[in-house]
Amino acid sequence: MSDKNEEENLKKLVALKSYLEKRVHGLEEEISELRTFLEVVDDAVSAKSFRRAEVAPALKYKQTIPLKSKAGVKLADMHVGDNAARIVIVEDLSFDVNTPPLQSYLVNRVLTSMKSQDVEAVKRGEMDPDKTFSYDIICDGDVVKEILIKNYGNDERLREVKSKTRWTLEKMYEKTRSGS
Repeated sequence: MSDKNEEENLKKLVALKSYLEKRVHGLEEEISELRTFLEVVDDAVSAKSFRRAEVAPALKYKQTIPLKSKAGVKLADMHVGDNAARIVIVEDLSFDVNTPPLQSYLVNRVLTSMKSQDVEAVKRGEMDPDKTFSYDIICDGDVVKEILIKNYGNDERLREVKSKTRWTLEKMYEKTRSGS
């Protein structure tokens, strides 16, 4: 009788092994599909966040502020006008649009957050939709040329855009100089 029990247990183990193998294979295929979907979403986010080089709108700027690294290296000029700013990267610098922390920090955490705050204010009826914060990253190929800011709102928010952009560009500069 014990041989019969062992044989039944062996059949159950073989069936369980077969089930587990099929399940693992199915999950691996699902993970592969999810990674593909994630790539598509990432590409869509990048396409919405970044534009290729275009002629910037002719806005009148009343002030130009150089953005420099702590070591004094000029990274960009920030041209400030009535509720708009244009940050022009120094021509000698070739910052790749994919170099951190541009997307992960400046776009996703700073600029998108400002835009979201304004969208929420519009929903609450506290702000005119035409006055919401917006931005465009202007690229030539994968090289960032300009960052356009519209409807920054107030001086405090403009200072925040300036300081966080300066910090981001400095980190990108350090990465391009260190080769990482």
